[in-house]
Amino acid sequence: DNRIADLSYLTFPCVQVLNLSLNLLTSFEELPRCPRLAVLNLAGNKLSNLGETARLGTQLQELRLRNNPVVWNVPQYRKLLFEKLPSLRIVDGISREELQKMDQDLERT
Repeated sequence: DNRIADLSYLTFPCVQVLNLSLNLLTSFEELPRCPRLAVLNLAGNKLSNLGETARLGTQLQELRLRNNPVVWNVPQYRKLLFEKLPSLRIVDGISREELQKMDQDLERT
């Protein structure tokens, strides 16, 4: 818990894994620019919506958002993230394929 609230003024050109869990981030706009970012942990922040997800880049494969208001406030947040970020493979431990299977199973019931 570093109480980080804004890193938007920074650029980390080579970072591939970034852990910013347990901070005070409220928006994806507050994240640093990391063009090679593949894994991002934002669990335990104050993120409440999915605006500005383009800031996450085109190579992000795994995103952790647990314990953020967005998880409770945005219905089907995982599905929306998979739609917005084609490179994304895993959100909060659930893969794109697992989510599709869960959706199919729900449709059958």
